[in-house]
Amino acid sequence: MSLADVYAYHTPIVIIDMTNGGFVTANPGGYATPLSPMENPEEVDDEKGTDWARGKVPGTSHPRYSFVAGDPRILRMKLEFHWSADPTAVARIIRQLQTLQYPTRLGTVLLRPPPQVMIVFGLLYIGIKVVITNVKVKYHKLFEPFTLYPLRATVELVMEEFVEESCNRVSLLTGVSAL
Repeated sequence: MSLADVYAYHTPIVIIDMTNGGFVTANPGGYATPLSPMENPEEVDDEKGTDWARGKVPGTSHPRYSFVAGDPRILRMKLEFHWSADPTAVARIIRQLQTLQYPTRLGTVLLRPPPQVMIVFGLLYIGIKVVITNVKVKYHKLFEPFTLYPLRATVELVMEEFVEESCNRVSLLTGVSAL
């Protein structure tokens, strides 16, 4: 799958399951059409922290800092879903997002952990690998009268960047990756 395939869907944000290559939130109708149940997020939080050990040395005016490790990069966004031509679309897409937090199992045997996903959001995020750590759903305002399928929902999505190969002190100094 190429990024051209992703952009062909004209969707505001695309989440791709890296296990099977399937689109989770692609909207074939494009943004702001009856076939598009998702809107652009109003804001995206992107945070990355760093841990430093602080040591106090007697007789000095300031502590000494020693780098410990980096914290994960965390992306947070609220996705708004609304009625579309398919009244089951909101519930279906939210179920797909929620299943990305569960491992694949066969009976009581764990086959693989929850999948990594790729986020594409215009030119801001072009194919960042993440794991979804939290999906908080709020169904509100409208429900389909007979089946009670939700026609509006807000999803707070929390993702952490999945880094396959981290650098460490040895690799920074020598250019060789330490195992």
